[in-house]
Amino acid sequence: MLVLVIGNFCEIHLVKGDYDENRRLPALLILHYPPLRIGVIHGHQVIPAGDRAALSSLARSMDVDVLLSGYTHQFEAYAYEGRFFINPGSATGAWTTDMPLPVTPPETAANKETVKKEDAPLADKHTEEVTEKSDAKNEAAPKPSEPQLTDEELAAKSVQMGTTPSFALLDIQGAVVVIYVYQLIDGDVKVEKLEYRKPTVEVPGTSEST
Repeated sequence: MLVLVIGNFCEIHLVKGDYDENRRLPALLILHYPPLRIGVIHGHQVIPAGDRAALSSLARSMDVDVLLSGYTHQFEAYAYEGRFFINPGSATGAWTTDMPLPVTPPETAANKETVKKEDAPLADKHTEEVTEKSDAKNEAAPKPSEPQLTDEELAAKSVQMGTTPSFALLDIQGAVVVIYVYQLIDGDVKVEKLEYRKPTVEVPGTSEST
């Protein structure tokens, strides 16, 4: 992957993904924007991937108000157990092997090939010979290479697998985080605005008495 930036770049914070070879990258980050603490992690460390309970446990251990994670290639933004969780998804709509595959309908009795009882002895007689010939042919024949998909075919495959291109922008205003979500749906860019406000904790004895 190659990223080209045409100047005026801002401060960068990176975490290590499951395919990154740079050992200097941290596994996680905690960013301080008082009064908010924001945690950043790739997400491949979470098992099962994207599991809310596992992410919540990680957020508690990091003591963060907002946790940013990825890996599933699917956008999510939700409040859970007093914290806020954001998965920006995949900006390119990249397909991932961790996504559920389409279910192939089971074979029916009508489309299965069966051997008739009268042909069974003949089939048994030639089973060993056919197997030996097949093994010899497989060893001699070169393995076919996987076809290279075009950009259009990859995009179509991503749509088929349920991958929606998306990314998110965060606007931090004190204890409030405004999230702008951009998603490519049916060829149009849809923008959604979400908001998270850190719950205020009232300290005993600080309230005014009347």
